[in-house]
Amino acid sequence: MDSINFDTFKTNGVELSDTLSSWREKTNGIITKINTEATALGDLQNKVNTFQDGNNTVALNKLEQISNLNVLGNTSGSSANVAEVSILDQDTLSSNSATSLATQQSIKAYVDNQNAAQFDSSTYDLSTDGYQKLPSGFIMQWGLSDRERVKQEEEEVTFPLTFPNACLNVVAIIDRDNFESGNLSLYLKSFTTTKATFVYDSDNVFYPNTAIRWQAYGH
Repeated sequence: MDSINFDTFKTNGVELSDTLSSWREKTNGIITKINTEATALGDLQNKVNTFQDGNNTVALNKLEQISNLNVLGNTSGSSANVAEVSILDQDTLSSNSATSLATQQSIKAYVDNQNAAQFDSSTYDLSTDGYQKLPSGFIMQWGLSDRERVKQEEEEVTFPLTFPNACLNVVAIIDRDNFESGNLSLYLKSFTTTKATFVYDSDNVFYPNTAIRWQAYGH
């Protein structure tokens, strides 16, 4: 029986006035229709569960059997068949893979560790003569020379840390414990990656307890 019998049955139903032949025709139509629909539904479910067309089909059986820490996708960089893509859980991201994914936890751990390494105790010294290394490679250094009785003379200060590439600039001021009348100036004579040389200039009078408070910048 076809769908016309089924539609007729839905519209008119089976009536007492129907002949035996008409009744059989109508009921056979509904039974056939139910069987047909059930068969089609069963076939569809079977296709969802078992249908495969090579590696390019995303089917239920493939999803059920995918191994741990894998997803289905394509990381080839162009069109390709669907395949399992590895999910790596590495706090150091050591494998350097171009075709694998990373877990959220491993990305967070890597970023946290990098930030901690950039500002750990090896990147700074907060002493009176100290330094701070920045992630860019820029280095700031500072210090205070020994207090001395000075007049017209040179004084050299050594940086706590040697600049690996270059010292870019040095600035300084005179630091004195107490006020002394007179004229005392300080000039920067020269500097290298390891030290700076300054020159005191005065009116030929000695100034006690005098030091140089300096800063140097480089990389």
